[in-house]
Amino acid sequence: MLELAVTRTGSGAVTPPTMPEGLADAFEVVSQHPRKWREFGLGGSSRTLMKVTLGVVALKAGKHELVFTAGEGDDRVTSNKLAIVVEDEAAATSPAEVAPSTAKPTEATGDVFLWVTTDKSTAWVGEQVTFELNVYERSMATVALRSPPNFADFYTYDLPEGDGSLEEVAGVLYRVRPGMRRALFPQKAGRLIVGPAEIAIGRRRRDRGPAIALDVKPLPAEGQPKGFSANNVGKFEIKSSVDRNAVDAGQPFTWTVQLSGRGNVAQIDPGPLPKLAGARTYEPKVETKMEVSVGVGGTRTYAMLVIPERTGTLELPALEFPYFDPEAGAYVVARSEPIRIEVTGESKPVEEAAPSPEALSDDREQLAPIVVGDTVPRDPPPRQLLTPGRWLAGMIGVGSTAVIAALGTLAWRRFGPDDAARRTARDRARVREQLDQARAAVDGGEAFHVVVAGLLHECAVARAGADGVGLARPELMRLLLRRGVAAEDVRKLDSLLERCDAARFAAQRGSAEDRRTMLDAAIALIGRSSLRKGAAT
Repeated sequence: MLELAVTRTGSGAVTPPTMPEGLADAFEVVSQHPRKWREFGLGGSSRTLMKVTLGVVALKAGKHELVFTAGEGDDRVTSNKLAIVVEDEAAATSPAEVAPSTAKPTEATGDVFLWVTTDKSTAWVGEQVTFELNVYERSMATVALRSPPNFADFYTYDLPEGDGSLEEVAGVLYRVRPGMRRALFPQKAGRLIVGPAEIAIGRRRRDRGPAIALDVKPLPAEGQPKGFSANNVGKFEIKSSVDRNAVDAGQPFTWTVQLSGRGNVAQIDPGPLPKLAGARTYEPKVETKMEVSVGVGGTRTYAMLVIPERTGTLELPALEFPYFDPEAGAYVVARSEPIRIEVTGESKPVEEAAPSPEALSDDREQLAPIVVGDTVPRDPPPRQLLTPGRWLAGMIGVGSTAVIAALGTLAWRRFGPDDAARRTARDRARVREQLDQARAAVDGGEAFHVVVAGLLHECAVARAGADGVGLARPELMRLLLRRGVAAEDVRKLDSLLERCDAARFAAQRGSAEDRRTMLDAAIALIGRSSLRKGAAT
């Protein structure tokens, strides 16, 4: 039992303690009980206390030092260092204590005793083994689990404990109290040991159950698929579905792949989903729903956003999921059906490569066709416009013209800017407003990527000019290149917009630090790059 305690004197909230560093590497937390209360003293003094009591099971031998922290900033405090020495289970358990245990007890060893079993003594790597811990009692006594068993080489799930029963052992009737049910999934081959458990009987007595062994066989090498995961053990099926069967090019749809069955569903690995020609795909959103009863199973769902960029028929291929069936002792392949999506609208080919920087040139640098010979237009010489009389009249009018120009300048300054200047000011104010919205959304993430994508797209259209209005992103990027925006800046812009799409459509907001870094990159791009020319920044 590990107790983390934080005390704050005076007013103010108490921040819950963090889990000690290194705890997850060497221990399994099996229970957690937080408590919080306030104490008042003489003279109006007070203090707030918070305690978290953890029940932990040692998983790794050695000396482990645990330290935790509480609070933030100037209020951050560090606890004392606690050293725990964990003995090696193999060294602490004699060979006589370790044996397979799948049967009921045959000897009445006292008024209260502990008995542990597994439903099988031999299993494959990744196959479920059901572990049971029961307390046999024929006298009324207070019984508590003092030291849980050690499941160091297994992935475990809690199972329902069930109801108690009556059972006769060597002619003596006992009440059987369920103490623990676990589904164990061995993670390696060999003779694996489940460490002994210990119960406290009343205040002074203890009973320690035996360690038990499980012989685990490695998965067969013959017929094993390439890259096979040892967690793909059980019985499974795979289904593929979409939320719509017809879309326009450039519009997203969701492709859902569902794996379901019996086994360690939370750890199964289907491998990477296939790439689709003519479409953009994003990292799938993964959800797992476990079903725990006598055995462990459930459903693992992969929802992936797909954006087709070609008209026609987009085929989602049939998928295969190889798994090992422990009952048959053989590899089996589950298969889904292919799906066809009809894509309409304007094609947006993905294979078309952007021009290389060497091939880029401004429109002003394009060469005009050579005109030679008689095709050259010829105009008669113009009539002489400057005569002595006109020159004299012009010299007389210079003074008055200068005065009128000076008065016009003063009037312009007095009555404000023209329409273009006011439009630029409005655009700059809008950019500042969008940046303020993005900064406000950095921590929570809500609408952050929508605002950043809108800001970048507006600046890109402003730089491209009227021809950029309404263009899809690939065409807009190529237009920016023709307008003289540096290829590196176009690549940065396209990458930022791609990340915004992934966050908006695939529910991948990332951390606050990721969003802050993205916002800094967007500000730098629209403020200090070749994209700035002609944009409202």
